[in-house]
Amino acid sequence: MYHAIVDGEMEGADSHYSVPPATFARQLQLIRSHGRRICSVHQLLYEGLPASGEPWPVCLTFDDGHLTNAAAAEAIAREEGRAEFFVNPSMVGKPGFLDWPALREMAAMGMAIQSHGMNHRYLDQLSPAEVRAEL
Repeated sequence: MYHAIVDGEMEGADSHYSVPPATFARQLQLIRSHGRRICSVHQLLYEGLPASGEPWPVCLTFDDGHLTNAAAAEAIAREEGRAEFFVNPSMVGKPGFLDWPALREMAAMGMAIQSHGMNHRYLDQLSPAEVRAEL
């Protein structure tokens, strides 16, 4: 699971889930060098599991819709892979985050675009009505 592909440090919890572009490129190469394909969660669930003895694919997910996710999607597409991107609709188009045209372009590359909640609120801290609104 990633949040951003960025040089330098990110503030807050995102730094835990962020790597520099060179590191991400090496990770993609490592996946391929071990005979694994990169797939979305949807592909894994609906296209079937690998045959016995075949290498399992690797699912890559990205949370929050950071602007750097567009470059990550391009790198994954170059490897003929797919990934899952979970975005917060309330953040789309804001500084540092993907906009709707970029998300459409990523979807056209075969990336899966999913919701990560409207505002990235912690669902276990919300009332049932707030959970419905968030989802």
